[in-house]
Amino acid sequence: MRTFRITNGFNELSDAYLIVRATFIKTSLTGNASFPQPVPSLTDLGASIDAFSNAVQAAEGGSRQDIAVKNSLRETLVNQLHLLGNYVLFTAAGDEVVATSSGYNISKQPTPQPPITSPDGVALANGINRGELELSCKKVAGARSYVHELTPWPVTADSQWQSIPGTSIKNLFTGLDSGKEYAGRVTAIGVKQQVVYSDVVSKIAL
Repeated sequence: MRTFRITNGFNELSDAYLIVRATFIKTSLTGNASFPQPVPSLTDLGASIDAFSNAVQAAEGGSRQDIAVKNSLRETLVNQLHLLGNYVLFTAAGDEVVATSSGYNISKQPTPQPPITSPDGVALANGINRGELELSCKKVAGARSYVHELTPWPVTADSQWQSIPGTSIKNLFTGLDSGKEYAGRVTAIGVKQQVVYSDVVSKIAL
């Protein structure tokens, strides 16, 4: 079942636009067979809209008491819209068309991305100049960035890797010793700090 969320931001709306949005939702739900028993009821929602609308007019140039009443009725209306939104999401049961017919602004929850895979096609190639090696790999689906690493061959537990982070699938290492063999690997970085290493490849720098 698909998951949706409501993105109306009622708390941030102006008083006038809150009335417009609330009225549109009430109109959309009136006679809507997909939502036969709204909670709160549309009668209660309509009463809150009318009360808040009247309070907004009274608060224009009114007393502090009028403004306080208006703010209290606004909070009541917003709370009702939130409760009604929960009813809409539950009753729609993942049906986007049904959910949208309620008048609420509906947004899909992002689909979790699958774990990233190990970089493939990793290769070391000599650059144009002496002492250069280009380390590259194929693009990894879902990867946010890459770390290209190089160390003198052979690789041991004590090897010190030169690490170059970036978003490119290629990196050119310079200033290497000609005739010396180097080992390279690429690390793919995904969402939530997923880290996946490639196999190690080697090449003699010219």
